[in-house]
Amino acid sequence: MEEETKQEREDGEEREDRLGEALELVAPWCMAQQFGTRVVAQVCFRRLWRRCGEGGRRSTLARLRVLRDCIVKSAAVNSGNHSEQRITEDFYLTVFCPRQHLTLADVLHHFPRLCGLGAEEVVPEHLTSLLPPSHLPTSSHSSLADVVVEAKGKEVKDATPTPGGNIQRKLTPWASLVGEVELEGGRLAEVQARPHPGLVLVASLVDKAPNLGGLARTCEILGVGSLVIANLAVTREKDFTATSVTAEKWVPLEECPPSGLPRLLEERRSQGWRIVAVEQAAESIPLYQYKFPEQTLLLLG
Repeated sequence: MEEETKQEREDGEEREDRLGEALELVAPWCMAQQFGTRVVAQVCFRRLWRRCGEGGRRSTLARLRVLRDCIVKSAAVNSGNHSEQRITEDFYLTVFCPRQHLTLADVLHHFPRLCGLGAEEVVPEHLTSLLPPSHLPTSSHSSLADVVVEAKGKEVKDATPTPGGNIQRKLTPWASLVGEVELEGGRLAEVQARPHPGLVLVASLVDKAPNLGGLARTCEILGVGSLVIANLAVTREKDFTATSVTAEKWVPLEECPPSGLPRLLEERRSQGWRIVAVEQAAESIPLYQYKFPEQTLLLLG
């Protein structure tokens, strides 16, 4: 019995130390220069302080009371401010608890569906039930998704993923990978061609790594058939990857040094490709007005 009491006392002290550490970590942000950051930190500090009071953490309360008084006085300056009130009443800061309000089905199925994302962004509900146990429950009769449905109405609850539509959508380049595990009728297992295989961008005359990285990212987003650069080794440079954001892993890349450009252009021309030089000149035609042939090679630089 004495050993159990001692263990309980040690566990309580450990929890008290964690709350005290959390308060000390949040405290500096309560004085941050940026208004939103400062108010959010103050809300978090008050919630932690309240937890200490509810749990009878007397030593923590006594040790940090001066710090708490300073933060309260600082927060009083913005008291009544509309923006401050809106932030402090935010659901996610005042009520939300991941363990109580979130399930894996919410994160992977319901929220993408309720936000109107495409079908490829929504994990089927029957697959979420096959996931291994984690710190979040797989599903629940009452979850945060129910709050969203109640707020937005029944039409949201009955919403189904749309296969397309005029909405901004995140590209999923992995959908074109070969050898993916079959998922929901082979959606990821199907080999998909590039959206614009007849458009090739030649950037062999561009030598700045950040610019090449940005071009790779643009090619990935717009579905360009392939990107030609002077040296593939540049794709391993930090300046390149910082702007490409892994786009080089999804866009077909070709290597052609400037000395090999005449031969490349001649080969493509003989195969029926139209060579278009991209340049700002007096007689240039804006790209959005140009009628691209079926096979177009854009030459930069």
